[in-house]
Amino acid sequence: MVNDDWRYLQECTDYYLDYRMVHNMYGCLETRWGATKDTCQLSSSGSALLTDIMILARNLGFRITEEAKQRTDSYSNWKPGHNYTIYYSKDGVDLVFCEVKAHKKGTFHFKFCREFMRTFNVEAGRLFGWLKSPNQAANEMDESIEDMDNLFIKSYHLDIEHSPLLLSN
Repeated sequence: MVNDDWRYLQECTDYYLDYRMVHNMYGCLETRWGATKDTCQLSSSGSALLTDIMILARNLGFRITEEAKQRTDSYSNWKPGHNYTIYYSKDGVDLVFCEVKAHKKGTFHFKFCREFMRTFNVEAGRLFGWLKSPNQAANEMDESIEDMDNLFIKSYHLDIEHSPLLLSN
């Protein structure tokens, strides 16, 4: 059961990123000359942000689909306030990685899958030294110790299949 209640006023001692985020980025959408008010284009800085998120996801073991990469690379039409879904592939099945919405006021609204945010929070906590063990991660994030064991001992690296990309100009 997902609890989508606002958690701001609850007393917290353990901190980690939530699966919903709002990123302020002036100029995330650009309006083309002669276009209608509902037709915008993803700006180069907006495209770079989405590409960086997909690279981070790939480094954490999430295989973002090619369609999602083309959507953010091609500067295709984006409707302000419209949800766009980015998928990742797991065991041959496409699953929702995140929903992203860009607004003309200069904000991106992200709703990431919980599996990614859990993996990201554990890896960031481990790298920054905030989390020393899977038990501590399980206690702070209210997750099972078995899940944290699997996430805490993972070693993220580039696969051999990606090595030609490192050698190209």
